[in-house]
Parts: sequence; structure tokens; C-alpha cells
Amino acid sequence: MYYGYLFPKPESEKPWRESFKGAILSADRTYRWALWRIWDRRRKLVCFVCLNGSTADEERDDHSLKKFIGFANALAAGGVLVGNAFGYRTPYPRLLRKASEPIG
Repeated sequence: MYYGYLFPKPESEKPWRESFKGAILSADRTYRWALWRIWDRRRKLVCFVCLNGSTADEERDDHSLKKFIGFANALAAGGVLVGNAFGYRTPYPRLLRKASEPIG
């Protein structure tokens, strides 16, 4: 499994300005259990719990994640945490039924 670092050790004078991206993915990247984007550590974080993971990963944002970031900005939050009930990565929830291990 890949574990990103949620809050790496700050090396600058103003660590709250640093942004962090990360995700918890399976080794073959078929499953994603958590994802985060943090852009201001002084502010609260917003958590979204979704049905399944889609195409976003530790570096790339997808349409859903961009929406969540917009909601978080509207709430004056400093980042988003995204969790998934099912770890199987697909943009189509109906494909969860066909997956042999949808939870991961």
C-alpha cells in the first residue's frame, strides 16, 4: 500500500502556506481508500465520504474532487479529506456490482 504523508515536517518559515496532496491506494492502484488536499493548515478541514473512489489519485484531481475543493473553499476551509465506503476505483458506481472485491 502507498501511504502519503498528511502533514510532512515543515521546513519553511510559514508551513501553513504549503499545500499537501496524498492518497491511500493499493499497490496495483485498483483501490483507493482515502484522498486529501490541504492548502491552509490554519483552517478547518472538510471531510466527504463517498460511495467509491474514482480516478483521482495523490497527484491528479478528477471532476468530483474539484467540486469538493470548491465546496471547501466556499466554507472557508483549508482542505478536504475524502473517504470511500468501497475502495474499488471506478467513475461508474454500477460497476461495483461486477467487481469481485469492491471493498478491497
